[in-house]
Amino acid sequence: MSNYSIVYRLEKNFKNELIRWMFIFTYAFAAIDLCFFISYQVSGVIADRTVRYFLLRVLLPFILNLLISFVSDHCNKDTSLTLSESNLRIAFGIVSIAGIMACVHNYFEVLWCGPAITLVIVSAFVNQDILRKMFLYCFSLEALAFLISIGEHPEELSFRLQNLIVAFMVTIFAYGLIKLVQKYYLKILEATKDLAEEKLQAEHNFHYDYLTGVYSRAHFMESAERMLAKSPKARHIGVAMMDIDDFKKINDTYGHEYGDIVLKDLGDLLQNTIHGYGITGRYGGEEFTILLLDQPSAVYDQLLEKIRADFENIHYSFTDQKITLSIGLVESSNTATLEDMISSADEALYQAKREGKNRVNR
Repeated sequence: MSNYSIVYRLEKNFKNELIRWMFIFTYAFAAIDLCFFISYQVSGVIADRTVRYFLLRVLLPFILNLLISFVSDHCNKDTSLTLSESNLRIAFGIVSIAGIMACVHNYFEVLWCGPAITLVIVSAFVNQDILRKMFLYCFSLEALAFLISIGEHPEELSFRLQNLIVAFMVTIFAYGLIKLVQKYYLKILEATKDLAEEKLQAEHNFHYDYLTGVYSRAHFMESAERMLAKSPKARHIGVAMMDIDDFKKINDTYGHEYGDIVLKDLGDLLQNTIHGYGITGRYGGEEFTILLLDQPSAVYDQLLEKIRADFENIHYSFTDQKITLSIGLVESSNTATLEDMISSADEALYQAKREGKNRVNR
């Protein structure tokens, strides 16, 4: 699974949980509001405005919050929306619920800071545009709570104005703090990403030869040892060593740039031919090694002869000479060690060199 898929799934789960808590918050506050209503009615505090209080402070906020929760849930599931559009609508819903509670229960001045607190939740989207829009939206909701409160209690204008200033200051402080945290969080995230990429690159460089794409010597030996350790004693194994004939002459005559092209072509040829039969690696310089498993001797001979012939038939623009390959092969029933088989294959390789090169020798 890609990193993008992991991040997308985590953000989706986060939003699902967020919307679930929006519903829980809606029902919980409706229950609390109902308890306040019953308490005030029993004590006679709202005897002359029972219906109005119930409609404005119990039923209306419950309906609005429930509607916002359902709309947010729909936006989360709507595949036609982009991720940013979906996040913006959900953020709007979260801040709106806090704002509704601040406006409806404006006599609890502490609730005026509710929208500012929701900025902390919105910051989880790590989107500066959404955060900035919700910051301004918080101001408007706090101002609305202030206007409603002085409409109900005009004689407390000075006191309510002080509460509004406090709410504004809390919002500004929350916004500034979140911006600061996000700034360094993104830097840490970027640094962590760079470290992870460097680690992956280092692991790739350890496992694969940077030029040819085949296994590095260390990874080939490690993988081969692991494969042989798991294999039964009667397993038929073939180890081949191969070397590009007169490779030093190619480098000296045409330059290392063209020598690298030859090495890469051999790496591509080995990977395409050996796939499904075993593994291959660059043993060093122009020398490559192959581990073949569970095939008859005739198949090993055919594979190696195909590699030799296909490599000889590669045409290069920088020379009219054919570039050839010598190969040494040994087979075993898993009774010899890998090092012994490589050593024996190396001897067979040099025997092929002595016999005239461009051949497969056992």
